[in-house]
Amino acid sequence: MARLAFLPLLLLPALMGCSTIGEIDAAMRRVDVLDRVFGAPPPPPPPAPAPPPDPGPPKAAEAEPLTEPMNVPTVDVEPAPAVVAPAPAVAAQAPAAADPARRRAALIRDYPWLTRFWAELNAEQQGRVRRALARRGVSSDPAGLWDPLGLNERVRLVFGEG
Repeated sequence: MARLAFLPLLLLPALMGCSTIGEIDAAMRRVDVLDRVFGAPPPPPPPAPAPPPDPGPPKAAEAEPLTEPMNVPTVDVEPAPAVVAPAPAVAAQAPAAADPARRRAALIRDYPWLTRFWAELNAEQQGRVRRALARRGVSSDPAGLWDPLGLNERVRLVFGEG
């Protein structure tokens, strides 16, 4: 019984400022921010009306049959003589070889592994560097030699001078 005595005290803050039953009812029906956030979602919009049925492709008018055959003149055409383009002149030097910076940039673009550390190279690339070092007479630690090299030195080591 003592527990029920506290029930009106719990409802008292909710009903503060309401003097009549009508005001209490209006306060209970009022929608506030919390009701909007935690309330039921709005009903889904009504479905869009169905598009009208497709009447299908337009019917083609029937062509009238030809009563007389058409006269088409015949023309004798002789084949034109074959034109052979002259062979392009072979350049003495490739343009990339003339400019070492362009050659280096093109090789780095084609072989991006030149920019990687020794540990990032795969076995084939490491073998290529080892062979290049062997051609130069260096057989010591390839990782210790490869990592401090600059891009110019790496390109010269693997691909040679220009």
